[in-house]
Amino acid sequence: MKKIILLLILLTSSFSFAFNIPRFVGINDEYFEFDGLTAFFDGEEITNNKINGIDYEDGAHVLRLVGQFEEFIFKVIVDTVPPTNTNYILKDPNLVIFEKPVTEVNLNSRTDFFKPLNTKNTTRPDYNPIVVCSKDEAGNLGGFEYIKPSVSNITPLDSKVPLGGISNKIILLSSNSPYKAIGRIIIPTQSTLFFEPNVELKTVGPVQFTIKGNIYIPENVKISGKLDIDLQQNGTIYINSSNINGNISSNGGKLLFLDNLKQENISLSKTNVAIVKNSIIENFSVKFIPLLVIENSTITNLNIVSSRTVIINNSLVNNLHVEGFTNVRAYNLTSFSFKIENFTNIKLIDSNILDAKLDKGVYLHSKNTLFESLNLSNYSVATLNKITIHKLSLFKSKISKKFTVYLEIQKDNSSIIEEY
Repeated sequence: MKKIILLLILLTSSFSFAFNIPRFVGINDEYFEFDGLTAFFDGEEITNNKINGIDYEDGAHVLRLVGQFEEFIFKVIVDTVPPTNTNYILKDPNLVIFEKPVTEVNLNSRTDFFKPLNTKNTTRPDYNPIVVCSKDEAGNLGGFEYIKPSVSNITPLDSKVPLGGISNKIILLSSNSPYKAIGRIIIPTQSTLFFEPNVELKTVGPVQFTIKGNIYIPENVKISGKLDIDLQQNGTIYINSSNINGNISSNGGKLLFLDNLKQENISLSKTNVAIVKNSIIENFSVKFIPLLVIENSTITNLNIVSSRTVIINNSLVNNLHVEGFTNVRAYNLTSFSFKIENFTNIKLIDSNILDAKLDKGVYLHSKNTLFESLNLSNYSVATLNKITIHKLSLFKSKISKKFTVYLEIQKDNSSIIEEY
């Protein structure tokens, strides 16, 4: 019997559903179901029923499923580039309109971060913000955006007396500026402090905002004097374009969202979600943060400890240190000192790393990256596709590679370098 050859475009083919063939493949493993058939991806046999976009160039590829009397051909798109924009329109007092379906970030969870938000029009909550991002068909995430709470039933605050107890929803108006703050100011749970653009706040002596509810500081707010901001309990913080002369810290909280900020010191612990965009930070320390996102930012020193998921897109981190069962996804990252240790998993794409050290059970999966120096030690493993390494050092470690070159190498007898 002659073979029956069927050319199928995955978008319209019913066979793709029968075989569970993904149309797009990103940075995560995609599994295929094709009992009794042999699979070839770009002519190479797939033996474990899965492919990962990091192992292939972005673009269109061919998946062939071959049986005794039949052959199926599918088009699969590899895409490992994260989206950059999420478009929406705010309609006050409480509506947000999305141009297309988005993904919502779950601020209340420490394990399940993302869920689709399929409605075009969404009512903004009374007190809590919404955070959304774009998720493309390959599963890449980017374009994180903060959507402020509803401004219905909001009370303007008089500036004749310094800021005191905050309750319900309060707004500082530019027409009443300047406002004054003294001592410690607590924003309690189920309360929100809004700043109107062009508000001026003057601190008298050292001032601390303790955020257990919500604070919203948009662009063009002027804060003079020393101000420390501390996030606690179920609080959320949004700061845009304001230079805070003081420390930003947390011990709990649901959300810290910083956009277009220039800041010296940030130290976070146990906050559910932390997002930094378009910012310049000197010293940034995070630990026990389930979801950390950094987009289009420059950070001098970034120290990450035991944070479940870290997404870094289009950023410069001069000195990066990650440890303790952390999963990192980095796209277009530039780093001078790059130290990853203690059972961390990192996916690194289209990046430029000067000095990389991977120690104690680290797994690196990377493509299209330049390493000036790459050092793997103590049972670390790397899978490398189209990588250039000037100086490679291995101690009790393993590299699987293709289209990868290194100019100098040092390795012990127990280390392995193989093609895949």
